Amino acid sequence: MNDNYSFDSMVNESYQLLEVYSEDKLVLPKLETEINMSRLYWKNIMEYLKVLNRSPDHFYIFLKNELCNNEINWYSGNKDDGILIRGKNKKNTEIIELIKKYINKYVICSCCKKINTELNKITSKKYEFKCLCCEMTKCL
Repeated sequence: MNDNYSFDSMVNESYQLLEVYSEDKLVLPKLETEINMSRLYWKNIMEYLKVLNRSPDHFYIFLKNELCNNEINWYSGNKDDGILIRGKNKKNTEIIELIKKYINKYVICSCCKKINTELNKITSKKYEFKCLCCEMTKCL
């Protein structure tokens, strides 16, 4: 074994390498929901949006458009309390599929496939998507 490297220096170098590669991966929290026959209550939606670096209002509009037959409301006036989706027999798998669709459309850069992106509101219905890695921009 080479004596030029101490254990501490190798551990520090490993952590530095992890930080470089961690920008390419999303680590989403476990989905916390309460489900009954007529509604699904998603408790930790704000944790997801914090990881995705997206506005609750934009995600809410996305959900409204995707689940057009369901009534969707914030659980209370405070968005931190979660979201309530009314509709028969809602499942966690449906929410997970919606999250994947949102990430593919509004989080991952279509050019470089990185997640280091921003979504800025231009007008009431238009957003600018910008990748901070390759600097690609597009209007959504």
